[in-house]
Amino acid sequence: MEEKVELSKLQKSLFRIGDLMPGLGFDEYEEVEFCDLLAEIQDEADRVMPDAAKLKNALGQLRELLKRQRSATATALAEIDKLARSIDDGPGVMGIDHPTIIALREQVTAAEQEFNMAIAFHEVWKPTVDDKDLHRRLGTSYATQAFLVARTALRREMLLALMRLWDSNKQAVRMTWVRDTLTKKEVIDALALDRASRVCGLDALDAVRDDLGKKAESAVRLIKKYMVDGERRSVLENLVALRNERLAHRQLLDRTPAEATGGETTDKEIEEFYQDCSKLIEILLSLVKAVAYDPRDTGNVFGFYAREFWGRVEEAPKRVPHLRNGV
Repeated sequence: MEEKVELSKLQKSLFRIGDLMPGLGFDEYEEVEFCDLLAEIQDEADRVMPDAAKLKNALGQLRELLKRQRSATATALAEIDKLARSIDDGPGVMGIDHPTIIALREQVTAAEQEFNMAIAFHEVWKPTVDDKDLHRRLGTSYATQAFLVARTALRREMLLALMRLWDSNKQAVRMTWVRDTLTKKEVIDALALDRASRVCGLDALDAVRDDLGKKAESAVRLIKKYMVDGERRSVLENLVALRNERLAHRQLLDRTPAEATGGETTDKEIEEFYQDCSKLIEILLSLVKAVAYDPRDTGNVFGFYAREFWGRVEEAPKRVPHLRNGV
């Protein structure tokens, strides 16, 4: 109901501006330009979701046209300025430069940066669990203690990067806010209008809106999966506990030789969470920023670095002499 009232005000302003035309002293060509601009504004105002940027641009042109006329009245200019102000953040109007869209893009950019860090740590960590030959070369030795420290640090940083995607801190990435924002029709409409106008033309607007709407639904489903009452909520809670109890707090040092082994049972949960986050970031970048992003490309690069690094680890000597007197 509120939206109809606002659009009705917009229509009345257009009528008032139109009524002023006879006294503005336009020549034939200027009168046509004036009418065309009014028609453009009228057509945009008649849309289910008017675009604020388009309306303000047309109003700006109309104002410039009026300023060229010596007979332009202060009333006409004031009416246009009033109309332009009424468009800002009005109900049913959201342009691509709206604060909500800007904030959404900033959230997605921050999420991409965090996930790229998670990819780097994850790929360098994987050989420490999966490479049996690496385990054999290290054997049971004091050197393996340092290896386990490095492996734990890599896992810790990877998990912390993932968890920052789901932080409740208002200064951090907040998937709950992203979820709520993507359920708003006006957000998808604004993204679709911007995408269609820049990429494929407004004739394809409905198709673009439908495509972005499906991507938004997929992103929302993935986020809800780990929210309260979500099917994998317990996984997120377990990972929070793992971060708090084992990765974020200091552990007592073990001063005995250690043996290199494979992964732990929680690694399966972390891998599932990692893959879902990977898919989510891929969808969000396509939906919000029109970026084609494949996390596997980044993973392949760091995977190559990791194989080169761990491949240089030599076999540990069979006997490690004890240090005496600090020597």
